[in-house]
Amino acid sequence: MIQGIYTILRDRTTTRGDFIFQADRLATVVIEKAMEQLPFDPVQVETPVGAIADGKMLNTLVCGVSITRSGGPLENGLRRVLRDVALGSLLIQSDPESGEPLLLNSTLPLCIRERETSQEVFVFVLDSQVRSLEMGYKSLLNLG
Repeated sequence: MIQGIYTILRDRTTTRGDFIFQADRLATVVIEKAMEQLPFDPVQVETPVGAIADGKMLNTLVCGVSITRSGGPLENGLRRVLRDVALGSLLIQSDPESGEPLLLNSTLPLCIRERETSQEVFVFVLDSQVRSLEMGYKSLLNLG
């Protein structure tokens, strides 16, 4: 599946609409794979027909911080996986003289603004390029 998405994204004949659709698919897959690394508690739920099913429930707070411009493509994937996720952003640019990164603006979600409230929060830093997405996905596969 992933190799097929990469093929479409890299094909010079891919239309803009197809590229956006496939990039969104890839973002969702990457976020879902990253979610597997978070802590979950086992739970039992009752199905609509009255049967008991074993499952898992996320036991921590998650938010996202998007690197302005490059993180945008991953935001929809994160929202698709966690509907009401808090999102923030960082605007980072290179200093023209030294080449060092400069933080020009930050808008962080409330849950991580204060050190005391941020201890148990998992933060997804959203920064994408097709190549870095591929490498990140492969790294996640090697974790499990």
